[in-house]
Amino acid sequence: MQPYAGMKDSWIAEYPMEPKQLCIDLNSTKILPDKDGMISVPEVPGVGVAFSTEAISKYLVDVEIVVNKKVLYRTPTV
Repeated sequence: MQPYAGMKDSWIAEYPMEPKQLCIDLNSTKILPDKDGMISVPEVPGVGVAFSTEAISKYLVDVEIVVNKKVLYRTPTV
């Protein structure tokens, strides 16, 4: 959706009519088509959706990256 948001004359883009369960769980903002099958870009900062931290925790995988005994990355606490 974002690539077309700033292009007045570009209105055709594919948008999943049946989103995957992961998308449904993580995204607490629902973007639904209007009566003509069109969707509008949300007028909020960022990508226009709000994520559920509770749902993120369900899919979170603990990861730790260590190089030469130095931790470079560790999964953050949600």
